[in-house]
Amino acid sequence: MTMKIQFRMMILLAASMLANVAWGGVISCTPTMDAGITANADCAGGSTNNDNQDSVNDDAMFGFDDWMLAQKDDDLDGVDTTHVDVGLTIIGNNMGGSWSIDNIWGSYEEVMIVLKGGNGRVITPDVYVAYLLVNGDTAGSYASPFTNTNNDNGTAISHFSVFVRGITQVTEPSSLFLLGLGLFGLGLARKNARH
Repeated sequence: MTMKIQFRMMILLAASMLANVAWGGVISCTPTMDAGITANADCAGGSTNNDNQDSVNDDAMFGFDDWMLAQKDDDLDGVDTTHVDVGLTIIGNNMGGSWSIDNIWGSYEEVMIVLKGGNGRVITPDVYVAYLLVNGDTAGSYASPFTNTNNDNGTAISHFSVFVRGITQVTEPSSLFLLGLGLFGLGLARKNARH
């Protein structure tokens, strides 16, 4: 091999390794998977069946590794686990229905809903499926993205999880007052300097 070909092969190998690190081995969504949550800005499958906070951060879902589990509904009959109350409401069954959350967009930059298929089933995909919500959306529909690999029939969702990231800093009124007072003082100082 010439030196030029070896160099190109090294660049391709490095690019491939960087791509795997950036996305943590997640898979692209098929059209069936993508229709699991509407509306969504993006869809991806994880690297494992388990969708806890560690796994979504290890997978760097949608390029982020600082997701925080907000709420999880284990039985699709009411929220069982709450870490940060985002008002997750699910109306339907384990095959489809509607979802809603509180308007939390002033507090978080990104919100992600994760659907997990049941354990011990022969399903495809055999990993959790994550949906990055469109900024500002608080409601939509859901449908199981999972199918039985033996007969291609739909397979039930085990649970919903909502993850959030990018806490938006809220400026306190007292801070705004002090900032305004400081700008006013600078204006006065500048006016006095002209005279």
